[in-house]
Amino acid sequence: MKNLFLKSIVLAMILTGFMASCKNSKPVITAEKVDKSKLNKDITVKVGETFTIELASNVTTGYAWQLASKIKPNVVELVSSKYVANENPEMMVGTAGVEKWTFKATDAGEVYLYFKYMRGEELGKDTYYKIIVKE
Repeated sequence: MKNLFLKSIVLAMILTGFMASCKNSKPVITAEKVDKSKLNKDITVKVGETFTIELASNVTTGYAWQLASKIKPNVVELVSSKYVANENPEMMVGTAGVEKWTFKATDAGEVYLYFKYMRGEELGKDTYYKIIVKE
């Protein structure tokens, strides 16, 4: 009986982890799925180059940008992301800044990157970038 109970606990933990990973999986964004009204500029780079997307942000509001699409690692890879506050010599509270997302082009192809400006589950705004990597 004790053995059956332990097996049930282990199975429940495995299923909980599986369900959580399914909920958090990011979609691959294709041209058909892009909301064209939210499409930002196209970015064209060569294989091996890095590029940075800068998104206006204000972390004091609780909002932050999230990469909401799956990255095609055979086209681009995420190098870093960081928040950089605007200069604030008067030390004012609530000053905005930018989030800098740096990627490296790994191979020729196209990918859409989808960003959401979120506070918890609350969506502030969202935007897409089309990345074109050439040889």
